[in-house]
Formats: sequence, structure tokens, C-alpha cells
Amino acid sequence: MNASSASLESEEKRMDQGMKLSIVLPVFALLLSVTAFLVPAYQGYQALRAAPMRGSMIVLGTGTNTFELPRNRAAQTACFMAALSTEGKIVALNMPAHFVQLLISLSLGKSVHWFPESLGPALWRVVGFPIFAAPAWCFVGNGLDNLVRMKRARNTSLVTSIVLGVLFAALALMLRFGLTESERNEQEMLSYYIFGLALWSFLFAVPAFARVRRKVKLSSGRATSSTGLE
Repeated sequence: MNASSASLESEEKRMDQGMKLSIVLPVFALLLSVTAFLVPAYQGYQALRAAPMRGSMIVLGTGTNTFELPRNRAAQTACFMAALSTEGKIVALNMPAHFVQLLISLSLGKSVHWFPESLGPALWRVVGFPIFAAPAWCFVGNGLDNLVRMKRARNTSLVTSIVLGVLFAALALMLRFGLTESERNEQEMLSYYIFGLALWSFLFAVPAFARVRRKVKLSSGRATSSTGLE
């Protein structure tokens, strides 16, 4: 074992004692998604509670354009409204979950458009995506651990990183340039899906980049050691 390899292994052992991003990153992403949903949900609930009342009904609107909402449905309505306003951001942030949710919908409802009737499509995505994307965040976090700690990634991680990075980039380009104008106008969430796919094409490439960076550093160390011996 040459001096550069020994030094790198010593650095790996020292840095491996720190906090693991493969654990921190999924938790952070989950909390970010939950916060993005709960804040407008709480604000919407408070706004409904402060609205005029007529008996047990909440009166919304002004003048002749009013409608009534049962007071006991204020929390549910606030959640639905928050889901509609935050759905795009949460979907983009947790894009890999889209494919997991498709499998669940096909297995439970025999259709890609299936969703629990009690939740509705928007709330189904807002609730499900942060959970279903956790393994993908773990994968990226593990790649960041390897990048920071200069650890050697497994060959399976390297191949997975390259395949997923290329796949997500290809899907983003296909949605951006492969649809007609009429098809794009029919997709309300299209911009969020394109952004999410593009974002995750870079995130999935992190483990591969970590492997390349480590290899470059090793080669540089060996070159330096050879120069010193000469």
C-alpha cells in the first residue's frame, strides 16, 4: 500500500465518525415537505375559523357570491386547499416517488390514476411523495457521504447512479421538447415534473461524481508520491 492510499484510508476512518448524510438528508427532505404543506394548511384553517358564521356553517365569499361550509369540515377543507397550492413543489422535490406511487396505484386500483377517495389526487401526492422518495434521498445522501469522506462507492451504486441520472435527464428533455403545444397546455403539473426530473438527474449523479473525484484524488496522490521518490 502506497503512502497516498494509506493517507486516504486514514482520512476515511476519521471522517466516518461524523454525522451520516444518508440519514440526515431523508429526514431533512421529509421535514421540508411536511413544513411546506402544514404552514399553508394551518393558515387556511385559521382563516376559515375567522370567517363569518351562520349557525354551524362558515360563510365564505361576499355579496351574492357566497357559499356555506360546515364548521366541522374546516380542517379537511384547509388541508385540501393547502395540498392544491403546494402539490407542485412537493412533487418536484420528491420526483422519484412518482414511479413508486404509479406502482402502488396499479397494484391497488389497477389504474395509474387511482388514489384513495378520502384524500383526493392532490393530497394523495402531498402525503405519499415525501414518504415514497425516502429511499432515493438515502441513495443521494450515501453518495454525498462518499463525496465528503472520499470513500469508494460500490460498483452497483456507480451503475445505478449513471443509469438513473441519464434516465431522468432523458425524461426531462422528452417532456420539455417532445410534446406538442396542445399536449403541454393540457398538463397543469408539467413544469414541476420537468424541473423535478432535471433536479434529480443531477442528484442521482452524485454517487458517480464521488467515485470519479476519489479516483482523481488517488491518481493525484500517487503522482505526487512518485515525484517525491524521484
